[in-house]
Amino acid sequence: MNKIEQPNLSKVLIITQLIASMVGYLVLFRLIPRNNSIQFFSFFTFLFISYYFLVKNISLKQGIGLAILLRIIALLSTPELSDDFYRFIWDGALTVNNINPYLYTPQHAFNTGLVSGKDFSFLFGKMNSPNYFTVYPPLNQFLFAASVFIFGSAKGLLSAVGIKFWIFLAEIGTILLLPKVLKSFDIAPENALLYTLNPLVIIELCGNGHYEGVMIFLLLLSVYVLQSNKWGLSAIVFGLAVSIKLVPLLFIPLLFRKIGFIKLVLFSFIAISVNVILFIPYASQEFLSNLGSSIHLYFNSFQFNSFIYAIISDVLTKSGLPESSNKIVAPLLMLFPVAALAWFSLSKKSMLKNLPAKISMTQGFYYFFSAVVHPWYLTTVLAFSTFQPVKYILVWSYVVGLSYFTYRTLPYEESSILIALEYLLVFMFLFIDWIILKRKRYLAQ
Repeated sequence: MNKIEQPNLSKVLIITQLIASMVGYLVLFRLIPRNNSIQFFSFFTFLFISYYFLVKNISLKQGIGLAILLRIIALLSTPELSDDFYRFIWDGALTVNNINPYLYTPQHAFNTGLVSGKDFSFLFGKMNSPNYFTVYPPLNQFLFAASVFIFGSAKGLLSAVGIKFWIFLAEIGTILLLPKVLKSFDIAPENALLYTLNPLVIIELCGNGHYEGVMIFLLLLSVYVLQSNKWGLSAIVFGLAVSIKLVPLLFIPLLFRKIGFIKLVLFSFIAISVNVILFIPYASQEFLSNLGSSIHLYFNSFQFNSFIYAIISDVLTKSGLPESSNKIVAPLLMLFPVAALAWFSLSKKSMLKNLPAKISMTQGFYYFFSAVVHPWYLTTVLAFSTFQPVKYILVWSYVVGLSYFTYRTLPYEESSILIALEYLLVFMFLFIDWIILKRKRYLAQ
């Protein structure tokens, strides 16, 4: 093949993959139900093959354009793979109707006549957790309410687009901001494509409507501002990220080596104060009790796609010990990510050389020992892994798709074989990453 023909062939292959990706997302969002696990994972695999090819062959500018286009396709769909968004709309509808969403379970509100009408009846029938108090922090609640106020609460696709609208805006912000943050750490901006074109990110955030997308943007913005030594402003933005999801609270100790102890204390105070202020409109004694019970319930009663926790829990159950013994497993396992957090925060010898990489690995360790690992949880790990590219999270972002086989039957039933396969591959590539990082540190000495 001569030199003129080869570039033309490459261009044709890129265009083919671009079109194939768009068609793949359209089919996945519109034609594949969650319980058809084989079809879902087949298309998921196809999208990852295209992702790998495109990341290797297109420019950053082209990747940004494609990432935005794919998110528009995801935005203009009603989630079929997750029904969490119905709870988001429910909470927003309560706020719009001047009802505190933290005070009542949907079951109580519906049965007592606190809410009524076709919209609430529709939402109540679609929710997966009507007996639980809401666990979503206040900035989430404000965005839910804004979505319902603008787009309505039970308007089909329009309401679905409305609840995902803020995620879409945040993801556009991340697509544009991530290359700049990478550059500020002297890292190739093209690494951003590993996140922005990843099928898991597109499907779970703009597709399924999970608000990790908003949190990721705020965390990246906080890190970017911190790079300019504006730690006070960074703390405010970080506080807003916490008010979307509580997980970023894990990352505060990682700032110790960057800003020192005194500023770390002030940073924490500002971030927590932001949340206290945002919680004020919802504050009451019942609110604190209900929120606390929801968080306790989440950490002690739910299990999904876990590995180490599932093994230990299963051993305890089969050994004949009381069921209550399982309740201490999750807290005890958290000692391991806490130890990793302490190491990354205090050690000068860590192989992870920058704050974002430490954020990524800390959260990764947290999920290794967690009882609940939903696929969308990994999007934050993936975003910050681009600052020290590691293979394990890219592999995990693909094989976590196997967890959707849980929904193939009613009642839902996890496959221990598929979960074992998922984590075997993840730990294998994590070990390879560790060897590579260790070798690079040795050569740098």
